[in-house]
Amino acid sequence: MARTFYSQLLNDYDWEGMVADAIVNGEQALREAFTDGVEYDPEADIFDRETRGYYDLDELRFGTTFLGTVFAVYPSGKYYTAWACSNVTEKEAKVDEAFSAALDRVCDKYGISIQEGEGDPCDMFITVELPAGTIEKVWKEYVESQEEEGEEE
Repeated sequence: MARTFYSQLLNDYDWEGMVADAIVNGEQALREAFTDGVEYDPEADIFDRETRGYYDLDELRFGTTFLGTVFAVYPSGKYYTAWACSNVTEKEAKVDEAFSAALDRVCDKYGISIQEGEGDPCDMFITVELPAGTIEKVWKEYVESQEEEGEEE
């Protein structure tokens, strides 16, 4: 019996592992932002916009990890563009649409979304909202480490 795209996606990828990796990456991004001077107010659950630098403060609430490229993930292995619509056959388009629908179901199951890369739109990343308390935890760790450094001096 042939596997469906949904079962193929569920079985061929370690979704729990990728979600965990995205959360670790999100925590690391927070540490870097705090080290670069981004301030956080845990009482109000807001970032201080005056110290944000080049950070997109809304993105600091999410973690991401690399899924693959469109060329490796999608069945056709092709990237669609408006100006090159002849690069894919009708059959390939239908198969890719079915694959996208299955990928959407997987995203719903794991509470993730798929985004393209900033530098390369062919790169695919999973994005997950950081669990409640993560920002506060990382901020507290950062503040404590700064206090320890101050005591050592």
